[in-house]
Amino acid sequence: MAALLEAQRRQSKSRSGLNELRKSGRVPGVLYGMNKDNEVIHLNESQLNQTLRSEGRNAILDLAIEAGPKEKVVIAEIQTHPIRNEILHLDLRRLDMTEEMVAAVSVILTGEAEGAKAGGVLQHLLWEVEVRCLPADLPDSITVDISNLQIGDTITVQDLEVPAGVEIQQEAEEGVVSVTAPRQESVDEEDASESAEAADASDADNKEE
Repeated sequence: MAALLEAQRRQSKSRSGLNELRKSGRVPGVLYGMNKDNEVIHLNESQLNQTLRSEGRNAILDLAIEAGPKEKVVIAEIQTHPIRNEILHLDLRRLDMTEEMVAAVSVILTGEAEGAKAGGVLQHLLWEVEVRCLPADLPDSITVDISNLQIGDTITVQDLEVPAGVEIQQEAEEGVVSVTAPRQESVDEEDASESAEAADASDADNKEE
């Protein structure tokens, strides 16, 4: 059973009206999709945060506006305060459970790469991927075990494991995470630098003579 979000219709669209809503513990939002009119709404901040913690960012939710009929929705976008990490605005998209959707899914790394332990530099290249699937098949995240990653190794999109019915939209060869060798100056570069310094010093001595 999907978690329930309860919302009220929003009357004011002004900046001052939005600020008043936030001060009263409400989060302004918009509901759109399925060729229906957009609706501006506001939700209880505490209930919203609790739902996000328990259900996750990509969960399918039931939305009831002013105790009306429930609609299946998914969170399309969350705007947060850059410092306080408070939710400032929420976009909700109506869902047709029989039609495929495209959504962004976070890529989460687990384990500690062997190459990083050996002094390599771990680079997380792709933090989320776009997937296409039916709403009921949408994963909350994709987990990647990097424990066996050695220096010079790269995990690409085609290496990701996703549930049945989920198709990643990125190119198969796009890098997700890699371990590169630590950058060090070569002996030749050091010698070249020392030679240049010596030449500069010699030129300066000649000018003084």
